[in-house]
Amino acid sequence: MTETGLSPSLPSTGALTHVSTGTTVAKVNLVDGFLAQGIGVLGMRRLPAGSGIVMPGVASIHTLFVPFPLDVLFFDRSFVLMKAVAGVPPWRPLVRCAKAYYTVELGAGTIDDGDLFQVGSLWRVDRYDVTVRS
Repeated sequence: MTETGLSPSLPSTGALTHVSTGTTVAKVNLVDGFLAQGIGVLGMRRLPAGSGIVMPGVASIHTLFVPFPLDVLFFDRSFVLMKAVAGVPPWRPLVRCAKAYYTVELGAGTIDDGDLFQVGSLWRVDRYDVTVRS
């Protein structure tokens, strides 16, 4: 683990966890590579709250051809939250955060109005062996 809470390499399946509270909000899969990131959640019929994908090197997404809303988190290289967007509707051509390094697409309803999703909060992705909050 690095000083920032980011594991040196992300696991292929992990738990998105708020560092200061230890709260895990989602089970996430790492999506790496140009083609895989371009596909993202396309082709899925739904993405339940509490699940999602992590895409390194991505600062913008679209929801064209995605038939369900998404919650989207943008992080810097240290997994500090830069922007949180709840309920991005289908067919949105662009959602972005210019200086983000990681983008996390989550099932709508994962982001709540609580203090966890405050810009500047530190997160990490751990191997998936914990219980996600309900």
